[in-house]
Amino acid sequence: MTIPNVPPLRFSEFSDEWQERVLKNVCYFVKDGFHGSVKDSPNGIPLLSAKDIYDNKVNINSNSRTISESDYRSIFKKNIPQKGDVLITIVGTIGRTAVVKDDSIFAFQRSVGWLRPRLELITSSFLEKCIESQNFQKKLIAKTNTSAQGGVYLDALGKININIPSLKEQVKISKLLDSIDERIKTQKKIIEDLNATLSNQINTLIKIQQTDKKLLDYIYPFDEKNKSELINNVLSISNKQGFIKQSDQFEDREVASLDKSSYKIVKKDVFAYNPARINVGSIAKYDANSIGIISPMYVCFVCNNNLLSDYLNYFYKTTYFKHEMHKRLEGSVRLCLTFNGMTNIPFICPSIENQKQIIQKLNALSQKISIERMSLELYRKFKNYLLSKLFI
Repeated sequence: MTIPNVPPLRFSEFSDEWQERVLKNVCYFVKDGFHGSVKDSPNGIPLLSAKDIYDNKVNINSNSRTISESDYRSIFKKNIPQKGDVLITIVGTIGRTAVVKDDSIFAFQRSVGWLRPRLELITSSFLEKCIESQNFQKKLIAKTNTSAQGGVYLDALGKININIPSLKEQVKISKLLDSIDERIKTQKKIIEDLNATLSNQINTLIKIQQTDKKLLDYIYPFDEKNKSELINNVLSISNKQGFIKQSDQFEDREVASLDKSSYKIVKKDVFAYNPARINVGSIAKYDANSIGIISPMYVCFVCNNNLLSDYLNYFYKTTYFKHEMHKRLEGSVRLCLTFNGMTNIPFICPSIENQKQIIQKLNALSQKISIERMSLELYRKFKNYLLSKLFI
């Protein structure tokens, strides 16, 4: 018995089998962007790369490179990007997509693939969602070459098989996934607004005035080593997530030294930071009850009895701290903040009772942000589930 060519999950009003096609046969062309070098031209036409394709959109901002109109015309000649074209990243982080939503003029480099769907066969939105689906992504990874950057050759991209239903079913699938994308976008905005509110509250509640006191009066080094090598819970610090398992940060390789006797032990309420990366937020407080170890390159310290660790953790998020930190960065090749430099920062420590009141207010907002982030993760998981079930 032949198994019908249909997805595992489907709208009840559709029963026809899906048709298998080659990607290059459902598009007018499969191209990439500009090869070679071109001069920047102030106030010119944006020249984008793969890093500018994310969140299912083309992201043009003030940092985007720009080129002259004459260079733009020589790159694309008559075939210029237009509304409805589908872009796909094909070098570096491959497989991110965006549909060109309007008639904005921009160019892109060879790290971006360019598809113009044949609308009598496939809609722009469905093609984008199809590329996002797990089945297509697996095929894309299988086609990835082994060069230093990693990428997909256009010829290989064009030969990938896809399965497509009727246009009517394509529209219905796309509308469902578009509605989830819109909810994800809204959820991100909620989190963004709450983070802005938290930042404002931190800077309002943690007030810094002129003082002779410094952080030196409230923190001191914590330099306990893993001499017995009994602890193997190797940690690292992400500027977005704080303490994480090193294996989560470097999934494809082992970074930790075989000899971990010089690694520093971290316990609950111990702070650690990377002196060369604190300017991008690589500082965190360890909140887990388990014990871990961290590379010797990190600086570890704790608070004395007059300063609550949660209060100090919020202090590190103030604009005041960031300003004072940048004033104390040292180094010619890589800027670093030494522990002496940090402890020299002027700091006023309120009473323990006042610290607790401030922490309580800020924690309430932080917890709300955590809840909204969990909701965002659920929406993303639901979308991924549909992408795995609605496509072949």
